[in-house]
Amino acid sequence: SAAYAILVMRTAYLKAHYPNDFMAAVLTSYMGNTDRLIRYIASCNHNGTPVLPPDINSSNAEFTPVDEGIRFGLVGVRGVGRNVADAIIEEREANGPYTSLHDFVDRLDARCYNRKTLEALIKGGAFDSTGYTRRQLMYFVDDTSLLEDAAKRQKDKDVGQGSIFDIFAEEPDSDYAQEVPAPDGVEWDKGTLLRFEKEIMKIYVSDHPLRPYEGTIARMTKYALGDLAERTKEIKSATFVGMVSNVVVKLTKRGTKMATFSLEDTTGAVDAITFKYEDFPEAIQEDAIIKVKAKFEVNDRGAQLMVFEAEPLQLSEEDARPSHLELSLGAWAFDQAKAARLNRILGSYPGHDGVVLMVHHRDGRKFRAELPVSVDSRSVLMRSEIQSLFGQEIRMA
Repeated sequence: SAAYAILVMRTAYLKAHYPNDFMAAVLTSYMGNTDRLIRYIASCNHNGTPVLPPDINSSNAEFTPVDEGIRFGLVGVRGVGRNVADAIIEEREANGPYTSLHDFVDRLDARCYNRKTLEALIKGGAFDSTGYTRRQLMYFVDDTSLLEDAAKRQKDKDVGQGSIFDIFAEEPDSDYAQEVPAPDGVEWDKGTLLRFEKEIMKIYVSDHPLRPYEGTIARMTKYALGDLAERTKEIKSATFVGMVSNVVVKLTKRGTKMATFSLEDTTGAVDAITFKYEDFPEAIQEDAIIKVKAKFEVNDRGAQLMVFEAEPLQLSEEDARPSHLELSLGAWAFDQAKAARLNRILGSYPGHDGVVLMVHHRDGRKFRAELPVSVDSRSVLMRSEIQSLFGQEIRMA
């Protein structure tokens, strides 16, 4: 017990004082486990430690702590193995940051990558720091001779053959340096960016299609889908909200249609099945945002939602307003000591959600204040501490 207590205290100290390094190590330990990664990445983002897309100039092979947050590891990009990642890092450390895609293919041994590797790095956001949009970078790969020229230079280098251009290109004042087009600033729409990102890394990293609507979704359901992965008890009937993916429609023995799919929110995903697909086919569609009434089942084969009802949701800009924690209590229960304690509690759970304090007086007057702090409004521990401080005098929404 004493040894375990020491381990807990050391872990808590590292998480409190070196959050980026600590969470980078946690995420690295779950590389390859998509469900766990989604959950911990969501936790990092809510706690004010953003997880950033991979970057050829700052990512290591695994998750990397940086000043801005945590960089996705290069090995986590589909098609980029350990050897390729090590080659990228070795060249970067030896000769400095890559300035462009052209610089990258010129400096790196062409045997380390192919077209699919570059496509994965581009769509995953690894070249964003060079100043070029992902759309323009894919244009270089698909519609110019960039790769063919790099392969030819590699072949000439292998046989010891050079050209006058190679000799003088390294001279800063020469006119033989390779001409690199300037960034044009034209990018794909956000939906396309995120779709490619998930295709390459199996999860959304730079953003999530549902992130603007987290507050609205939280008011529709009390269950975060990522939390269901740890749940061992069934839920007989409840409302769940998320985005549909991986839809498979089949015929039952009775000749009716059933569907299996994944339901995902910003915290994770859960498998779902419905034998009433024909009652709401417009809801069970790829990328549809839906609200379902379902039973949550846990058995030897895993956990899933048995969906009874489903309806598509049309979320608007009004639904994308920022979420916040609202605290409502009577003035008689609020004094200077409790105010100081409340401030310490809120400061212990940083996040991206605002805090609104509503104080009611016995004569009917109300005082509303937006506190200068951002918290993780979904933190159960924070809510428990606030409830213990004020008891039945406080209401939280």
